[in-house]
Amino acid sequence: MLRCAGIAGAGRGGAGTLAQAEALWHAHDYINAGHAFEALLKAEPNNANYRVRYADLLAERFNAADAESLYQEALKLDPKNARAYLGLAEMYADGFDEAGCRAR
Repeated sequence: MLRCAGIAGAGRGGAGTLAQAEALWHAHDYINAGHAFEALLKAEPNNANYRVRYADLLAERFNAADAESLYQEALKLDPKNARAYLGLAEMYADGFDEAGCRAR
């Protein structure tokens, strides 16, 4: 699964908190990383990049349905967000059932 180490232009106000969330994630402290991403979204609810990174964590570790919702929300905020499209594509590819398609 492809994942970026960070998001360029994540915003000057929350960059330290984004770095903290990313560090927790990479340290396998997924619960606290999730809390850190939630705090970022509470502070900057219109930041599409924070939604994408939190969605990446959820897709990797917790809940694909919630991740999909966050990717979709990110695209509503930023329709050209390539990372959101990539995240959705990875999720859809992971769930692709080639044998089921041939049976139809």
